[in-house]
Amino acid sequence: MIYNIRTKLEKSASWLLFLGVFFIPLNISATNTLCVLAFVFFLLSVPSRDRLSPLKTNPVALLSLCYIAWLGIGLLWTQDLSWGWTIVRKSRRIMFLPFFICLMKKEHLGPVITSYLTGCTIAMLVSFAVFFSIIPEFDRAVVSDPCVFTSHIFYTPLMAWGTYCALAFARFRPDLKPAIRIGLVCLSLLILTNLFLTKGVAGYAAIFVLLGVFAVQSTKLNIKYVTLITIFLALLFGTMLTFNTGFRDRICQNMNEIRTFDDKSLESENSSIGPRLIMWKNCLTLIKSNPIMGVGTGDLPSAYEPLQSMAEYERFHEPIKNPHSHYFFVLTQSGIIGLVLCLAPFILSIMKSGSLTNPHRSFLQAFSVFLLVIMIGDIYLNTSRMGSLYAIFGSVLFQDLHWKRRIKDKTIG
Repeated sequence: MIYNIRTKLEKSASWLLFLGVFFIPLNISATNTLCVLAFVFFLLSVPSRDRLSPLKTNPVALLSLCYIAWLGIGLLWTQDLSWGWTIVRKSRRIMFLPFFICLMKKEHLGPVITSYLTGCTIAMLVSFAVFFSIIPEFDRAVVSDPCVFTSHIFYTPLMAWGTYCALAFARFRPDLKPAIRIGLVCLSLLILTNLFLTKGVAGYAAIFVLLGVFAVQSTKLNIKYVTLITIFLALLFGTMLTFNTGFRDRICQNMNEIRTFDDKSLESENSSIGPRLIMWKNCLTLIKSNPIMGVGTGDLPSAYEPLQSMAEYERFHEPIKNPHSHYFFVLTQSGIIGLVLCLAPFILSIMKSGSLTNPHRSFLQAFSVFLLVIMIGDIYLNTSRMGSLYAIFGSVLFQDLHWKRRIKDKTIG
């Protein structure tokens, strides 16, 4: 009887995560609640020693726990304990990941992708409805930038990952019927079209990288096919520059700010790259003075304040808490040790993915590259949406990574 209760609790926790990934593009409050419930259900199931074995053998699980522990240790030399604790709390999705790895199975990849694509499809349809004025503009969703339920900072990367999921699922899942494959390809094209109607630079960068990764995975570096796909990506980029005013304006503005960045770039509310370059330059100063251990968890605002110009104060009205780059965010607060612990799961996943078979291998490679790219532009792993995406997708994709042995993946049924 006790075994049955434990089994039901574990199964319920898995279903909660399926539902949680569905809500990521739609309602992050629902996702947060479902993730917490899944974590609680998993603990209530009193998992067996075998169930908890990934905490000892899975490198991603171990590195994630070490990273959270290092954030906690960083509180010992911080001057702002309150904000430091807030940073640790915002990193709880990374803490969930090791336990979700214990909970989930590699066979759950199909349901996770299906749930996520369903949520992306609903968000996309609502976005198209705003763009074509079928429904009135609401919240941040306007005709010129139809990002629904969130800002373009999150919407476009989520749609970029949705585009890859649809394409890769159609390409690498061997047991799909032809009609379903065609449907997935059509869905990917619709999501791609919707993405380019918005103004999220992170999504632009992510989709071109993901399409490049997909090309390499699909062609196995066949020169002829890689050349053709490279030409296609170049034509796609050129077409967007020529016919998509929003895309062209954002790219041209960002390139101009890179060439001529200074405090004047803070005068424009539409400027995004300029302020980032200024913040990164100042963060480098802090990193040079505390390269190994960082200034302390939560100490970025107080350490940055003496370097903050009057133009930055006028733009942001407070000390900088977010340098809009996960790399600078971690390096400044937690030093090289923190950055190694943060990035090691992604690098290790790419290195060990060769021991797996598709579709697991391709999704693991693309997911790691995707996160490494978008983290250049913001502190995504410390946010609810991308942190939850990392925890739920990662709990399935990081399943077969082990320190001592390699496990050959079986085709997902």
